[in-house]
Amino acid sequence: MKSTEKSYPHIRLNRNHIPLHPSLRLYKQEDYETHLSLFRYLLNQLDLGFDPKYMITLHLCHPSELTWEKRETNNPLGFRDRISFESIKPLWDEVGSYNYWDKHRNEFLTVEEDTRHLRNLLLKFLYGVKRLNRDHQFNVLIFMERGKAKVQYHLHILVPEAPGKSKQDIMKVLMEQIKPRVKCLSRWKKPEITDIIDKYNMFGYVNKETRLNNPTFSSYSLPITDKT
Repeated sequence: MKSTEKSYPHIRLNRNHIPLHPSLRLYKQEDYETHLSLFRYLLNQLDLGFDPKYMITLHLCHPSELTWEKRETNNPLGFRDRISFESIKPLWDEVGSYNYWDKHRNEFLTVEEDTRHLRNLLLKFLYGVKRLNRDHQFNVLIFMERGKAKVQYHLHILVPEAPGKSKQDIMKVLMEQIKPRVKCLSRWKKPEITDIIDKYNMFGYVNKETRLNNPTFSSYSLPITDKT
């Protein structure tokens, strides 16, 4: 992954600078230092033995998914059709609900609580880990980012190989075991499972939104602890 100083025109590069993701653009020194610090931490996880097999991307439910279009007329080719919208609740009630959940989906700490629940379900149904107060060999790293549109958070979860489970098996667990047990996942966006081929590049990808005032690394991750 090649990186040059041209990518950071206003940054004083650290003496121990390492190449960062080529699409990354940083304009503040403090953002650069924050980004580099987390990137080094992630690379150290590889040195400690973390071996991610897949990146699971989970999209959270947005309040706009709770309303639907209703066609009141059926004119040829839809010309001058009258269309209304319906929802589970009266629309006046939905306004307050929409504002609440729109804010909820854009606050790091509130999304963190959804992250904790999802992590526990992944550990239970993929790896058979029922209690975190017991030693287990499975580590997961979780990142929360908002994407280019900055509409709301979605999750990237780096997970190791699940013994005896293929990518298709993991998708089945997500759709049939986990999704019915939560309300926070999108109703129409399916989870995505990506094979991790280049771990270095993947760490650069999940770390791309990290800034001093924009944390992305979830405190509910389960990294490998350096016991030395």
